[in-house]
Amino acid sequence: GLWLRLAANSNAMMRRLADGLAALDVEVVNRVDANMAFLRLPDEVIDRLDADDLLFYRIAPGVIRFVTSWQTTVDDVDAALDRMSKALHHETATPARAVDPVPAAGR
Repeated sequence: GLWLRLAANSNAMMRRLADGLAALDVEVVNRVDANMAFLRLPDEVIDRLDADDLLFYRIAPGVIRFVTSWQTTVDDVDAALDRMSKALHHETATPARAVDPVPAAGR
């Protein structure tokens, strides 16, 4: 039913995000089976992501969590990956809008 379709989208978007993060050589510290990924990154990269308005959860120094939802789109994931790439390479991004892998309504 509906719940299964919504959960499937959330999980598929996280799989896409995790695959993209792996391509960027980002360390994902958990096995991604659902809609959450925990990443280990230098704090300066995390600070650049935060300054670029990418929404995530700080878990501990050097560790953040991304969560996707039923509302997460391919465009959301691709924008998050673009911002991650820029933060890793210390490039400045000028976002048109904040990108949240989990829109507020999905929290």
